Amino acid sequence: MSGRYTDFFLSNYCYGAKISARDDLAETLLAERFSGVVRIVYRGSVALQHVAGHTRAGSAWKVRADTRFATASVTKMFTAVCIARLAEQGLCRLDQPASRYVPAANCFGDTATLDALLSHRAGLGDYIDDDAVLPFAAFPVEQLTSVDAFLPYIFKVDRHTPGRFRYSSAGYVLLGAVIEAVTKQAYPQAVRSCVIEPAGLCSTSFGRVDDPSPDYAWGYLENGEPNAQHLPPVGGPDGGIVTTVEDLESFFAWLRGDTAWGDSMKRTMWERISETGVGEGYARGFDVMDIGGRPWVGHTGSDPGVSTRVMFDPASESNITVLCNRGSIAFRVFRLVRRWLDADGWPPNHRLQRLCLKSSGLD
Repeated sequence: MSGRYTDFFLSNYCYGAKISARDDLAETLLAERFSGVVRIVYRGSVALQHVAGHTRAGSAWKVRADTRFATASVTKMFTAVCIARLAEQGLCRLDQPASRYVPAANCFGDTATLDALLSHRAGLGDYIDDDAVLPFAAFPVEQLTSVDAFLPYIFKVDRHTPGRFRYSSAGYVLLGAVIEAVTKQAYPQAVRSCVIEPAGLCSTSFGRVDDPSPDYAWGYLENGEPNAQHLPPVGGPDGGIVTTVEDLESFFAWLRGDTAWGDSMKRTMWERISETGVGEGYARGFDVMDIGGRPWVGHTGSDPGVSTRVMFDPASESNITVLCNRGSIAFRVFRLVRRWLDADGWPPNHRLQRLCLKSSGLD
């Protein structure tokens, strides 16, 4: 993709955007380090799509629009939706402690309700350091293939004052144990039957991090090493689901509709409970962010060699999806996209130009 095409698109899509936001976004997308897919959909139409990089470093296997990516903590949305649907079926209650369903969780007391775990307000610490370059360095990752394998680490996490936001992947592993207890299924199978299949997601699974298929993008560390030896072999309730841009968009559409859950549960799950930044907060399994003066929901995902940022408007067919098989770059891309859109307003006051380029993955 050449700078000539990028300038054409940005100048027509956002006349009023600041030059710095436009140029910074173009520079980031065109950088050799960017490997992944960026897609913006406005009211059902693709407004921007950029595809670059390779699913294997040094190979001829290029990233495509339908490439499958590991998405790290984007998985938490799937776990949260599964819990919500099970609650609507009467199999669990959000106001009940996890120990009602997983007796070994009585060490966390009655304040670790499903609701508190979903919103990261149960007072649980974490079993990994998310700020570390290699969070699983001290773990026998090859053994972490099930929820049960994680629980000994979960039951040892530090405790903090409940009722205050404190991000905890440990809490979501515990929610996965609840899902297994009430469905009598392993977590991946439960999510498949409760969420993936009803939503019609054909390319979403808890596949292996070293999946050899060319349509799966291996993650790569800063030194160029594949990330497979530094993560659990398969995803779990707190992270690691594998999916595509198209499946995520189908997931968003399903959540907006009236078949995934009732209106009351939808409002409950997307209610902003905690403020986490300027115009940003957390609900129950979903980030909430103000974009163009409207609340959007979604999630971020970060693992060694993985960075993901997805947000969607609950009230329209509008989404922003950034999937990368490199660490951290998705967050910079998303921040620039948000700056770009906020500079012009969302929805834009100008005509949308669809980005159809040779490197866009649309041909």
